[in-house]
Order: sequence, then C-alpha cells, then structure tokens
Amino acid sequence: MLNKLTDTQKALVFSILVLLAGFLAATSHNKLLIDYYQLTPTLITLFMMLLLTKEGYRKVGWSNLKLHRFGFRYWIPAFVIPIVVLALAYKTAWTVSSDSFNVSAFPSDWVIIITNFLSTVGLNIIFYSLGEEIGWRGYLLSKLLPLGKVKAYLWIALVWAFWHYPYFYLTGFYQPPGNPVVMMTLFTLVLIPMSIILGKLRLRSNSLWPASIFHSSNNAIWEILNNFSISSSPAILLLAGNRGIIPILLYSVVATILLRKK
Repeated sequence: MLNKLTDTQKALVFSILVLLAGFLAATSHNKLLIDYYQLTPTLITLFMMLLLTKEGYRKVGWSNLKLHRFGFRYWIPAFVIPIVVLALAYKTAWTVSSDSFNVSAFPSDWVIIITNFLSTVGLNIIFYSLGEEIGWRGYLLSKLLPLGKVKAYLWIALVWAFWHYPYFYLTGFYQPPGNPVVMMTLFTLVLIPMSIILGKLRLRSNSLWPASIFHSSNNAIWEILNNFSISSSPAILLLAGNRGIIPILLYSVVATILLRKK
C-alpha cells in the first residue's frame, strides 16, 4: 500500500511521476498542456495526496505544504535578492559587450518599468511559480528532510532541472539560444544554489510564500532585463540570465552564507 511508504519513498515516487508528467506534457503537442506545464508539480502533489498516499484526507497533510502561513518577515529578502543578483549580472554583461544592450527596448519612463515588473511578479506567482513551489518546496521538501537538509536541497535541484529540459528542448515553444549541452549544464548549476536559498526561505519562514515570491521575482526580473538585451549575445548567454555564470556565483555566495549561518 502506497500510504505505508516512508517519506523518502514518497519523495522518490513523486520525483518519478513529476518527471514523467513533464515529459508527457512536452511531447503531447497539446498547446493547453504546454501552456500550463508549470502546474504539473502541483497536479502530481494532488495526485499523490488524494489518490496514492491519502495524505490529503488528513489536516496535517495539507498543513505540511505551508500555504496557510505567510512568513511576511521574509518577503522583502525574497523579493530583493534576485533583483540585485540579476541586475549585477546583466550590468556586467552590458559592460563587457556594449552590443548586448538593446537600447531600443529600454523604456524612458521608470514608472512603466516598475509597474511592469510588479505586475509580472504578481502574475508569475499566481500562474507559474506557485504551481511549481507547491510541488518542490511544499510537498517534496517536507518528504526529503529525513535525509538531511543539504541532501534534500540537492535532490530537489536535480529533479527541478531535469523537469525543465523537456519544456526547453521538446516543445518548440521555448528553446534557449546557445549550445544545448552548455546551456543545460549552466542552468543545472544555477538551480543548485537557488534550491538552497529557496529551501532556506521555506524552512526559516515556515511558509511557502517567500519561496514563491523569490521564484517569481527571479523570473520577472530576468524576463525584463532579457528584453533589454540581445539574448543571443555571447555575453548575455554566458554571464547573465537564468543560466549565467555571474548568477551562479552570486547565488552560490548567498547559499553559502545561509548554510553557514545558524
């Protein structure tokens, strides 16, 4: 009986199912499934809790997701850290290669920039990052804690990375420029420190919301700064964005500080 599985076994079942769900959605050629690809971790969470393990029929099963707590104290760092990291990354890339900056795409009105960013974060939380975070830092992290926090963070980082690959390279809706092997490697490397930071936010706040805000802030600022850039420029591909060397290094510094800080 699946409801008799240990937490680690449930984590393994979840990981296999979410990777399979992502692959099936990506190869379905169904626009609706691909558009809502980010909801697959939440759908697998519901499938696990309601049909396989039956945890969803007990209050504690839902409380483990930590959606009922808000963790307001951690909202500001969750919001600001990605802005600082990616702004530094893109500024460096634009300095290294001035041709990587798309002047024509940069609006002159800062009100437009700020409004666009805030609306993008809000929409991203509702339609994208929360759909992922309920699975990653809500369900999966709680099941992996018996292994130890660091192992849990690394497990999630790898599942998170592999789950993205079918969407990136099999759907035809979005394919990162550059060499696929290099881009996948860099993307995996940036998700490792991000997984540590997100896991720390989730555990310290005892809430899923700061992790979702961090996730959305990262995606929103990346989207905006990438629009101001020539995305195929080598400087942008290798130094900035969600696969850049600079975000890997800066997020690693933040993750190391959080791991060392008691």
